[in-house]
Amino acid sequence: MGAFIHNTKLDHLLRPEDYSSQEFWREEITHLFHKSWQYAGLADHVAKPGSYLARDVAGVPVVVRNFGGELRAFRNSCPHRHSMIVGEGRGCSRKFKCMYHGWEFGDKGQVTHIPDGISFHGIKAADHSLQPLRLCRVGSLLFINLSPGEETLHQSVGALGPELDQYFGNHQPVWHWVSEHEANWKIIEENAVESYHVPMAHPETFAHYKAPELHDHALEPGYTRYADLEPWKNGVVDRGFKALARHLVPKPNYERFKHTHLFPNSLLYYNEIFSTWASLQPVSPGRTRYEIVGFIPRNLRGGLPARLALRVIVQPLIKQFGRILSEDMKIWPTIHRGLKHSPHTGVLSCREERVHAFQEYVLAKLPERFRLARQRSAA
Repeated sequence: MGAFIHNTKLDHLLRPEDYSSQEFWREEITHLFHKSWQYAGLADHVAKPGSYLARDVAGVPVVVRNFGGELRAFRNSCPHRHSMIVGEGRGCSRKFKCMYHGWEFGDKGQVTHIPDGISFHGIKAADHSLQPLRLCRVGSLLFINLSPGEETLHQSVGALGPELDQYFGNHQPVWHWVSEHEANWKIIEENAVESYHVPMAHPETFAHYKAPELHDHALEPGYTRYADLEPWKNGVVDRGFKALARHLVPKPNYERFKHTHLFPNSLLYYNEIFSTWASLQPVSPGRTRYEIVGFIPRNLRGGLPARLALRVIVQPLIKQFGRILSEDMKIWPTIHRGLKHSPHTGVLSCREERVHAFQEYVLAKLPERFRLARQRSAA
């Protein structure tokens, strides 16, 4: 167990122009984002009946609303004159009513009231329902799928499902950070899943390459994962973490941490004390919205007092996490600019094999006509 899966250099499968091309970006939005489960917000924000959360998901306005304790998701577009039903953000209302002309809708998106309905004589209300969207939940995390189908989020991730439930299924949000960056979304994804940049970008926080045998890499069709296999030492931090796990977690496993890239655009960091879920939303080919939520477990020995104590205890970890992110964030725009004008094809080390697996996924999801056109242009 441990070490890299590949033992030689790997091809850089994406071209420099794939990080700035408007055409490539449109294909990604359609075939990657509109057909996969996308983070849509926190269930804690729609816990009250009548509360709603409206936002863009992969460029599409959506709304999640609490109907008497049941959460439902719809495209945030009125069938009357196409206005958004509610403005972007959070709110609470007794009725689910369009902000423009006041059409009202029920829990299945059906029209329940039309103001001045007599002027719509002959209308069939059933023909003008809101478009429902698939909605799934993992603990406090809400996910939407913009495409029709029956497959749930858990079904789509296969063997990873139990791990998501274990580290996110019963967790409490304690940290939320949203920012936008002048870089293509793939640059941020690829930066997160390789350690080759560590000595240069994080000289004080990491400072060195970790030996290959301390990496446990998994390269799966829908995700890649890194597990830290470094043994626990007698230092203050290591001993402190083990003591926390032993006293707070009902059944501690003392794993250091895992980092999973759930394709296409979710980045997960987790251990039994603290976990984060990051989602990247492409705003344009050269701009990305980065949203990250940090969690601690709800199910702790000692109940509420233990949770309150852990919220305080993890603050230095959150601060360190933010510092590392800030160091990476400074680099993203410079990578984007370099890619935009690069004459090179690129190359990957086996330490960057998760980047290679991600690039394989991106190309595999694009339609065959697009891949054939790329092959012809390269010939």
